[in-house]
Amino acid sequence: YTGKERIRSHVRTMWKCGSTARDFRRQNMDIVHALSALFSAESKDIAKEAERVIAEGSEMKRNIRKLEEHIASLELDKALCDAPVFLLSDIPVSAYDGILPEEYTYPILVADTAGRLLFYGDGDLFSKLRSELQIKGGGRNGIFHGSFAGPAADFLAAAKEVISGNA
Repeated sequence: YTGKERIRSHVRTMWKCGSTARDFRRQNMDIVHALSALFSAESKDIAKEAERVIAEGSEMKRNIRKLEEHIASLELDKALCDAPVFLLSDIPVSAYDGILPEEYTYPILVADTAGRLLFYGDGDLFSKLRSELQIKGGGRNGIFHGSFAGPAADFLAAAKEVISGNA
């Protein structure tokens, strides 16, 4: 027996017999032995080990996110000495969301190496950046998210020119 399916109020059961059943069982046993070796566990403990590994992975993702936010905070603290701020980051720009001090009034542009950006500042200035640098994205209340094409360093250099009024 390998399962059942319902079709218009009828139940169809599926069976494997003879050599097909033997091949099916061998395939399943090969999978169980491979997982047992992978998890260094007995066959009966594979599910428990898989749950543990998934839980560890989730915890690691949470820790990575916290570390990215901490790195973003440190990078931003260092960069806030200048006005306006242009920051090229190796971590995702999403780590910068919500860590900007509210009293800071200068434009801040954070770009990551994946082509995403975060802009804190005036909507008109973001519109100017968007039109001159072919940025895709938008936002409101002084926080704008978007994406750009090309190398991040070249993008930041062009954005500096636009913001400083030299473009």
